[in-house]
Amino acid sequence: MKHTLIAAALCTGLIAGPAVAQTTGSTSKNAGGPDTMSTQERDMYKANPDFAGFFTDENMGEMKTGEEVAMTYEGLSEDRQEALRRDCEKTFNNRGVYGEATLGLCSQIMEM
Repeated sequence: MKHTLIAAALCTGLIAGPAVAQTTGSTSKNAGGPDTMSTQERDMYKANPDFAGFFTDENMGEMKTGEEVAMTYEGLSEDRQEALRRDCEKTFNNRGVYGEATLGLCSQIMEM
């Protein structure tokens, strides 16, 4: 009887182990380009192409310095600035969907 219980517990552990190992627990993706962005984040960047100007490359993998971000933002019309601010407000309402770079950029934009 004791051996049967031990064998059953061992089998249960072996079967359940891989299923548990596949769960990361992560709720958001870090920035690093379109391949690592969530669908909502990618859609936001497509809908508002002004965001691309805040990155050093077209893959949006690396953000410009704080000073360059400020210069880019100031170079936009008031309407474009307001559109960016509206999009950034949406990111803060759904933080788990957006990467760290997007949230950091939006924090900078909201402070300007």
